[in-house]
Amino acid sequence: MLEGPSESPTSFTHIQDTPWSTPKHSTYSERTSSSLGLSIHARDAPTHSLVHIPSFRYAPSPWSPELSGDAHHPLTASMNVPLSLPWRELYQTRFTLDSRWTSSTPQTKHLTGHADSVYCLEFDSKRIISGSRDQTIKVWDIQTGRCLGTFRGHYGSVLCLKFEKDWDIKGDGSKGFMVSGSSDRRACVWDIWIGEGGEVRAEVRAVLRGHLDGVLDLRVDDQWIVSW
Repeated sequence: MLEGPSESPTSFTHIQDTPWSTPKHSTYSERTSSSLGLSIHARDAPTHSLVHIPSFRYAPSPWSPELSGDAHHPLTASMNVPLSLPWRELYQTRFTLDSRWTSSTPQTKHLTGHADSVYCLEFDSKRIISGSRDQTIKVWDIQTGRCLGTFRGHYGSVLCLKFEKDWDIKGDGSKGFMVSGSSDRRACVWDIWIGEGGEVRAEVRAVLRGHLDGVLDLRVDDQWIVSW
């Protein structure tokens, strides 16, 4: 004759939880002791889960379809996002450029003046500014190719430069700025302005030191200069 399992002084029943159900609790039939040493009977105390399952607050994505109204659109008016683009003008510009490249013969101009290799250049609507292994920076008229100025401030090759483009477009005589990096491990910050006869003048405002090797490239905005 088979006998059933013997009764234990302590018995409990545990029902497995599922991700979608509230955790089931286990009941005890013996006296237990609290953390403070008090004797508590299980029927007089609230039931406790054998395994604590932490609850995580569900936070849908801002673009989730579960959100209604304007909640899908976290963009605010302060971001000044354009609602439309001038597609007609963009297409005409692109079409004109493609036509010129495919059907026209490009005209070349040679800017002669540096004594060694040219490592970098930048340009705006009026000027081309180039940096060279001959340790100089030169400014050229973009229409005529005439050299408008030569600047010296580095003791090594000028490897990179950035300048404030079209700084004189307002015609108020204000100065622009330029930053150049060199193999002499320095970055120079320049003031640039238009002098007599349309020539471009420049003067070193500050020298930035700290690199252990040549300054290969840099980026500039209205607050920061980043070099590497």
